Amino acid sequence: MQVSVTVFDVRENRREWKETIKPEMVEHLVFLDESGVNTNLTRLYGRAPSSRRAVDHAPLNTPQTTTVLSSIRLDGEKAFTTYQGGTTGERFVQHLKETLLPTLRQGDIVVMDNMRSHHVKAVREILEAKGMKVLYLPPYSPDLNPIEKMWSKMNLRYVLLKNPEHLSENQQAQLLFLTKANPKLYRAYLLKENLRLALKAGPDEIAGKLSKWMAWAQRCRIPVFRDLRKKIKRHFDAIVAAARFSLSNARSEAFNNKIKLIIRTAFGFRNVDNLLAMVMLSCSLLHPTLPHR
Repeated sequence: MQVSVTVFDVRENRREWKETIKPEMVEHLVFLDESGVNTNLTRLYGRAPSSRRAVDHAPLNTPQTTTVLSSIRLDGEKAFTTYQGGTTGERFVQHLKETLLPTLRQGDIVVMDNMRSHHVKAVREILEAKGMKVLYLPPYSPDLNPIEKMWSKMNLRYVLLKNPEHLSENQQAQLLFLTKANPKLYRAYLLKENLRLALKAGPDEIAGKLSKWMAWAQRCRIPVFRDLRKKIKRHFDAIVAAARFSLSNARSEAFNNKIKLIIRTAFGFRNVDNLLAMVMLSCSLLHPTLPHR
């Protein structure tokens, strides 16, 4: 049977939790939390003139999630680790043993939310065996964890999506943090930016810049970019020709996608003639007024 939690229950839990925090405990509080960034670098929104489609280059990568697991004291002292994927019980216990415990002092209190991996039995056993305590935040109370303010300054997704020349001072500082926290992700960011600049190079420069990028991608030790290099090498002449003569099969692909969308929206057609009629109507410049519309 599921018990519903009311606003009054949450308010009462928060009040009781705050009363457990005594002034002498403040210097022993260690706040812990996770934050993640996804390497899906494709822009989902853009601006374009009215009635025209926004078009931009999209990197051919398989998105991955990088998690930053960090702790912070009220004096600013931090201990963090990064890894690919989400937080499991095994990874969290490993972080406690290898990263967090060496920074803790006798009597420290580790404060964290109620994530499932935080409630693994080994977590309390490891901390209490070293003379530390565990304190879980009340439900629906992320604002009671000061580390959330640190995460708000480190939203790396928008930093990775932005062009370097458009970064603010705060975002440049976040990018600098990334160079130390996750060098591999920062290297992927540089590869993405250099590919963007190579594709935007002039007709006489694109071949040379693309060749340099391919040489870098070959030795980067990031599987996604090494696979992308193979695809670019396979279609190298076509890519360079498209840049030089401003020609591509983009319009044909656009029509193909539109036809697929028509078929999917209609849940199929009774005969081919109906499909062809709808394709001709949708892909033409005619916009007849339909009945009852």
